[in-house]
Amino acid sequence: MPRKNLTRASVKLLPSETLCSIFRFALEDIIEDDMKTTAEAEHRVIAGGLPFPHTMASVCRQWRDIISSAPELWTRIFCVMPNKSRRQTLTDLTSQLQKAHDYPVHLTIVNKHNHLKQKEVPRILNFIALHIGQLKSLRIRNFYGLYIKQYCDTLAGHAPQLECLQVTGPKILGCWTTRQHLPPLFKLDCPTLRILHIDHKVAHSLDHQWLKNNLTNVESCNAIIWR
Repeated sequence: MPRKNLTRASVKLLPSETLCSIFRFALEDIIEDDMKTTAEAEHRVIAGGLPFPHTMASVCRQWRDIISSAPELWTRIFCVMPNKSRRQTLTDLTSQLQKAHDYPVHLTIVNKHNHLKQKEVPRILNFIALHIGQLKSLRIRNFYGLYIKQYCDTLAGHAPQLECLQVTGPKILGCWTTRQHLPPLFKLDCPTLRILHIDHKVAHSLDHQWLKNNLTNVESCNAIIWR
């Protein structure tokens, strides 16, 4: 039997519990890498631009059945915008949250362009705020809507499980504002926050009282300057 076919046959002989454990270890490695690096669109894993575990579920029926029955494998949600439509984006996010059940979730939202249409902003921020209590990490990259005054208060609420918050603003804020007029970004209560990674635009926009209230347990705090 050719080596390739032999390998496939050997994998198929592994018990479902063993495969599930392997998938969990793979997911933990991906999440650990997320915490150390900046959210980039390329961090979608493996083939077809699909994030983990969608790629794993597409391998064969056995893997799809295992992954479908393991909500802990759906806890990393990676969303690259703009998607086909705003409604489709929210549908995809909601679907994966449902698959994760009540497990703590790692949510990453990356905007590929500097500007999202303003009508897209409140629903995305409201979605995050609605599920903020389930988030263990939140990473937002290049999200222009955070700096729109009427929307910046939306990212609020009690986040008891949030350990990692990474936010970078758009590379170009444009002539509509100056640093002196950027509104405060967050009204989150993050008692378990351990990692805070932000860029200089976000740092300038953070409320001093928010920092005082939420940096008590922070072990890693970086302000990043993007070139």
